[in-house]
Amino acid sequence: MNRRVFLQKGMGAVLGLALFANRTRALAGPDPVPLEPAVKLGVRLPPRLEPGQLALLRQLDLGWCRVDINPEDAEEERLSRICDTYAAAGVNSFAVTCRFGQDDRNGLEAHALERKIAQEQKLIRLLGRRGIKNYEIAFNRHTPGSQIYSTSTGYHRGIEVRRFELDKLREIEARPATTLSAAEVTDAFDHYISRLLPVAEEAGVRIALHPDDPPIDVIGGVARIFHHIDHFKRVFARHPSPNFGILFCVGTWAEGGSAMGADVTEAIRYFASQKRLFSVHFRNVSSPLPVFEETFMDDGYLDMQKVMNTLVDVQFDGLLVADHIPHFSGETDRAPQNAAGRYESPFYPLGIAYSAGAMHTYLKTALRRAAAG
Repeated sequence: MNRRVFLQKGMGAVLGLALFANRTRALAGPDPVPLEPAVKLGVRLPPRLEPGQLALLRQLDLGWCRVDINPEDAEEERLSRICDTYAAAGVNSFAVTCRFGQDDRNGLEAHALERKIAQEQKLIRLLGRRGIKNYEIAFNRHTPGSQIYSTSTGYHRGIEVRRFELDKLREIEARPATTLSAAEVTDAFDHYISRLLPVAEEAGVRIALHPDDPPIDVIGGVARIFHHIDHFKRVFARHPSPNFGILFCVGTWAEGGSAMGADVTEAIRYFASQKRLFSVHFRNVSSPLPVFEETFMDDGYLDMQKVMNTLVDVQFDGLLVADHIPHFSGETDRAPQNAAGRYESPFYPLGIAYSAGAMHTYLKTALRRAAAG
């Protein structure tokens, strides 16, 4: 199933919650302290939205976004048109990701990897000219069947959610036509990132690396090399550029639990101390592996208020977006269809409204706590 698909009945207080928080309002009292967070609340967006949809984001006080594009959008005229349209509506593009190489039978073969490197170098230069701060990447899905997000369906509050069971994965994953060891994947990544970082440094763009989701060793015969804090420590030691950091996915880190080598707040503090905390995906899960289900932000095993408190404590100043927006019942994806038939991030207004309200509330509470000392 699509890992972003959620179904829910009863919208009740969702919009009221979403419209509750104004993060620039001053604290009450005789000597108010403005709530001006460095955290940039935003949303993941497809590359084509209508003016009314963009207006909703500003009404929800989401002034930033990551634009999820496909290769056909990674051209100067097309990307500029997207970002200019969004900026004119008050939604600024902080980051971009692009799904290069998704159709390759083996994305680590020399010709495929070199093509991907050339495409990404070109895009990074474009992002630099546009003043877009982050290029966000994941290094998996190298062969068909080597990226499986869910194994079945779970339910929370009557909604259908992503469920992942490690034992079931081993039953359903296809026998791989190609296997890739951790050493092979690591060598390929080192070659790849060493070619991108000089371009990123010259362009003034940061490369933010997402952990493997789910955070396990192998899927479909292909090793996964970014699912423990030590994996990130080692790769940052090998490639010490200040333009290389982490896209910290709270949900992915929570899926791994103690097997990640540090809990969520410990990891946030570590990466922030190294100046490598570039972006954050904000979501919750029911439990760590071997079995987890995605939940609403307020309904998983993580204390998301504690997570937001930690982000404020470390003075995180990057983009924070809700990840895997809930899909409430009766609501269809409002994103225009991609003419090429490729997957694009969905646009679910009610789910975005819920997520915005929750994030604003967590952030305002964290800022009040920080201001109170």
